[in-house]
Amino acid sequence: MMRKLEKQLQRSVIESEKLRKKNVKLFVANLNRFLEKHIPKIAKLPDGADALEAASVLGGLQSSLQAEGLGSVVKEIRTSYADELSYLATRFQISGFETSLSDFNRATVKALINNDTKRVTKLISPYIDDVSSTLIRAVVGGQKPDVSALLDGVTGVLESQLETEVNTMLSSFSQTVSNNRAEELGFDLYIYIGPEDKITRDFCESVLIEKSPPIYSRKEIDDLNNHPDLDSGLDVFTYRGGYNCRHRWIGISKEDALAMGWKE
Repeated sequence: MMRKLEKQLQRSVIESEKLRKKNVKLFVANLNRFLEKHIPKIAKLPDGADALEAASVLGGLQSSLQAEGLGSVVKEIRTSYADELSYLATRFQISGFETSLSDFNRATVKALINNDTKRVTKLISPYIDDVSSTLIRAVVGGQKPDVSALLDGVTGVLESQLETEVNTMLSSFSQTVSNNRAEELGFDLYIYIGPEDKITRDFCESVLIEKSPPIYSRKEIDDLNNHPDLDSGLDVFTYRGGYNCRHRWIGISKEDALAMGWKE
């Protein structure tokens, strides 16, 4: 039976998951609108443009989109990181953590956000390059490119993959900051929090039921990297069950662990 602290942590994780998915979908939708607006405008070649001119214009699609404000659209994802930090503060309070981050942790947070923002741009780039090369081949081949049809195909794939990637980045960011804070406070015990339903991975279900409550030491978590049900190849302490994992490791004190029924 769940204890009060475990229930509170569970509720916090579920709420943060819902907000993250909402934020990621909003970001991807805004990105799609930006691409659908600006790519046709940039790709609109003057009548009579020769192949060399077309290749020059379309080959610069990436830089042209940056000039139109692609960088600003990508930076919108920072709002989601602010929300992650807000929910982390809530979970710290529930767990009895000191909520303020150390100078080291603040520097880590800033570096992670900057790095992930750049990663989002890199994730988008191959799709823009595909649009550019397809448009060039069409023009050089003497055809009038159907930009709208091309975009429909690209944005659908981009949306699916980008949602998974950004959601996983935000999730690993949250887990990394949480882990660093727990380690600073000298915690060695972590409880695995998250849903247990029809879509729960075998690995996560195993972790949830192998112990009651599902509290693990740091060494035990590291040993889970060799768990037979884990097939992601990602570090369990940071990524848990893998891409889009809905579970969290939350550091807890030994006193709270004992109160929840954990036995040393």
